[in-house]
Amino acid sequence: MKIKTTPLELREANAHIEEFHRHHGRVQGHRFSIGVVDETGKILGCAVVGRPTSGLDPKRILEVTRLCSDGAPNVCSMLYSAAARVG
Repeated sequence: MKIKTTPLELREANAHIEEFHRHHGRVQGHRFSIGVVDETGKILGCAVVGRPTSGLDPKRILEVTRLCSDGAPNVCSMLYSAAARVG
């Protein structure tokens, strides 16, 4: 199975989070969201990246506020890697 990263709208990421995240719900805002899709376009996982909640400089630091997958292999590491490259 070939998988690739793709930009997501926040509503797409939130729909995936509501279906698959085990204990957190939707996110209110973000800087950007990334998804991993298979060759059919099905979303296997998503990462929502936003401003840091710890009071650090929000212009220089980003925080992955949600990371969610359906359990497909390598999805989480692909999402963290893509978020770091984009950030």
